[in-house]
Amino acid sequence: MTASKDAIKARRKKEKQYRIGTILNSAQKVFFEKGFLKATMDEIAIGAAISKPTIYQYFETKEDLFLSFALPIIEEIDEAIIAIEIRLDNNEIITAQQLIEELFDYFFIIYKKSPEMFSVLQVFQETKRLFGLGTQIKENIVEKGRKNYRSLRRLLKKAMQKGILQECDPFVFGDIFWAITVGIIQVEDIKGDYNQNHKFKKAAFKMAAEIFAGSLGK
Repeated sequence: MTASKDAIKARRKKEKQYRIGTILNSAQKVFFEKGFLKATMDEIAIGAAISKPTIYQYFETKEDLFLSFALPIIEEIDEAIIAIEIRLDNNEIITAQQLIEELFDYFFIIYKKSPEMFSVLQVFQETKRLFGLGTQIKENIVEKGRKNYRSLRRLLKKAMQKGILQECDPFVFGDIFWAITVGIIQVEDIKGDYNQNHKFKKAAFKMAAEIFAGSLGK
């Protein structure tokens, strides 16, 4: 009897995972083709060959569904910071300019993998739409976002201890760095820089790194 119940439970879990995977695959296609604002749950349901009410069994809102894609981006940012921290620990990063440039480079690579989702994630943060999301996904995003900031501050503190950066408030530095990263991406995208192989973003990030290094490097 127990084995039978376990088999049924395993089958249901597999079916649920398959259904969620089908929804996510359809949603990803619709979001990329239409963008977040124009995408509809009806289109996602059609693409997944299910009813719209079925989607709501797994995702309360379109925002919840979209941000299920954004979570991996947030996690990837933390992985990038940790990768740079390892290089710093191994003395492979020895100047402020090198440190800041590598941070910008990693974040830029992450952005290029999914520009639409990277950008919309910033909209959610700026407009506080995050607080209208379902409890679980909101908690996940908030916690992972905090983890990213903790990782960045830890990296900056290590750079100060190694004498690469001047002593400063890592909380403020982290906020400024993130604001500049997002700001450059938003401004240049508005100007259509993505149609020019992001050449103005690259130039802006390079100049920002030089400014940071010139004012806080040793």
